[in-house]
Amino acid sequence: MGQIDSKDQKKLNKIFKDDFSVLPSIGDYSPYFECQECIMDTSMVYLNRVNGARYNNQFVLHHDPISFDSKQEVLRFISNAYVTNADYQEFQDWTRDSIARNLIIRYLFDDEDAARFGSFESTAAEGFRRNSRRLISLNWEHRFYYEDQELVPILAIMYNKPSQRYYRQREFDYSNYKYQYTGEYTGFKGLKYDSVVQIFHYTPDVAWSSNAVKIKNEVPVFRIKFEMAKTSNHLRDERSVIAELDERLFNEFPVHGIDGFQANAFCNWKSKQIQAKLNDAELPYSAVVTLPIKDDVVNEPSVSVNFEIEGRDYTEQWNISNDDYLEFMQSVEDSVLREFLYMNLEEDFLAARFLDHPEYYFSEPDLEYVDIEFSDRDINRELFSLNYKRKIKRKDDAVQELLESDDYKLRMNSMFEYCQMDAKGYGLDGQFKEKIMYNGTSTPDTMWVPDNSLNKGYLPKSGWIGKYNRLGEPLAKIVHADLQPFMIIIRIDITPDHESYPSDDESIMEFITYDQALAYYYWKTKIKWVDEEFDWQDYVLPSLEEFEIIQKKGKIVKNQKMLVYPASTFKYVVHLYPSKAE
Repeated sequence: MGQIDSKDQKKLNKIFKDDFSVLPSIGDYSPYFECQECIMDTSMVYLNRVNGARYNNQFVLHHDPISFDSKQEVLRFISNAYVTNADYQEFQDWTRDSIARNLIIRYLFDDEDAARFGSFESTAAEGFRRNSRRLISLNWEHRFYYEDQELVPILAIMYNKPSQRYYRQREFDYSNYKYQYTGEYTGFKGLKYDSVVQIFHYTPDVAWSSNAVKIKNEVPVFRIKFEMAKTSNHLRDERSVIAELDERLFNEFPVHGIDGFQANAFCNWKSKQIQAKLNDAELPYSAVVTLPIKDDVVNEPSVSVNFEIEGRDYTEQWNISNDDYLEFMQSVEDSVLREFLYMNLEEDFLAARFLDHPEYYFSEPDLEYVDIEFSDRDINRELFSLNYKRKIKRKDDAVQELLESDDYKLRMNSMFEYCQMDAKGYGLDGQFKEKIMYNGTSTPDTMWVPDNSLNKGYLPKSGWIGKYNRLGEPLAKIVHADLQPFMIIIRIDITPDHESYPSDDESIMEFITYDQALAYYYWKTKIKWVDEEFDWQDYVLPSLEEFEIIQKKGKIVKNQKMLVYPASTFKYVVHLYPSKAE
């Protein structure tokens, strides 16, 4: 490795001292990775194509021409800690925000406002902003808010569709976000274009220069978070709850649910952050971040991360008292009554009091702000929740007339509707069949395609996120990009099968069904509304067998156990070279 003067060494120590360890120099990097001891990750849609290699359960450099020369390296560092879910979420959020800034630059009406988000003159024509985005650098110093009323119509496409939302909660749709970057590959120097095509069995989209091949990559950043639920036994058991609360429970755990291409993309993004620190410290070095090679991690033990589930007596948690269920019934009856009044009061304005609505709101179908139209009751009810702050004035003539009507007596019941996530179904890999694809070459690819003819009780993964990187490697991941099929809507009459409500010496548990009990549990423990201080085990629900034991006044006590956390971990290596200016 090269020599570093004492001043530069002190500055480098400040940047890398605590979080990195120095690696020894190596003779040279092999342009293609081979490792007999490695497990190849084949979670692509194409068979026999590796998008990741793991050694000791860690992603390592794989099937990638290295774009730098070891002989010029000044230093190599490796991160001491594994990349966490929180680290990867930061990468996802950066990708999301860059996409948002790109949309703002392209579609914000006012040129002067748009110029705050990128490097172009505010006098530039709108067509320049839309057609020459690649010539504009993003301005990350200018902050913005996703709820800015001027930006909401532009950024509306970044959220999941209304049909995929829990109780109207709007969340970012990360399945559509892709990270784009350009890599320079000196390993192809002197090769003819046809030779590159032959190497990758596909025609890569490349830009040639005198020293390197510049290749554009597009990597989906979506992280699959439901792996832990693959072995769950029923909805909202311990594994399903853990999967649904993944981001709250596992933020500081090693990242899981990604593939080797995504790990590589993270490294490319991290190189920009480290280069910025070097520039701020006025250090004359260029940083390149990659995955480690096998030799960098060969002495580390096999990575095995466990998640501890504490022992718990669920008996009291799953027991339902008479007062608990009575409160539930009263709440449901109150909701049904408000729904009935909203849909049936003759005066639109009076009916609207029972809906929690703004006067002015953003219409996603129209992509613009509109005034609420009180007569559109069906549409408004889909958009807005009931208003529980409004008192029901039963003595009001219009209300009293409805409550005494035969229509109300006929319709009035204790129907409760709720939504639940089938986390296990979302986590499963599904059923697939093979299909031969030629891609314009003499060497065919074998491709997995969803096999809808097989009915195994769950849906096959059908969403293909991404297409190809410009090396011709397929980036498509088989995932359930559409949440809607796994959001189960339940509607049930919660009235106990009993002539009169149980007396004090009777227990409601004896008279309700398992489905009615589940309705109560979902009403009481709304998993999508967990606060900062929460105990995830409070959201675990019983199986049918466990509920029947509670009904018979038995006990459910579970012992402490350890779950193997499903992570393909990775660290990253920082390579320092003399900057081009030197």
